[in-house]
Amino acid sequence: MTISRTEILNRLNNLEVVMRKEKLWAAQAPSQDALKSELPFAFDTLSIEQWLQFVFIPKMTELTNLGLALPNSMVILPAVQNSLREEDYPLVYKAINEIDLLFNAGNPKS
Repeated sequence: MTISRTEILNRLNNLEVVMRKEKLWAAQAPSQDALKSELPFAFDTLSIEQWLQFVFIPKMTELTNLGLALPNSMVILPAVQNSLREEDYPLVYKAINEIDLLFNAGNPKS
């Protein structure tokens, strides 16, 4: 299944909008050292909201805009669930879930 690049950009933009609305959008970027983490979700140096803002959204936007290869599937919501409560950030949960669903449409669950 081919994912519409426009749909990807729309969902990434929506994630940014809801993060701003829920006051999770930082005014200042983390240090360059913090951004160099090689661990999944940079959990050793960044909060999940920092990772979304400074790693995930920019990288996925760049890949999409340049027409480069995108992941065949991905699941981000569990990482968000480890850090943010759904009751406190329902719009972020919904936006992340919509991204996960977009990239996993047509992929059977194990």
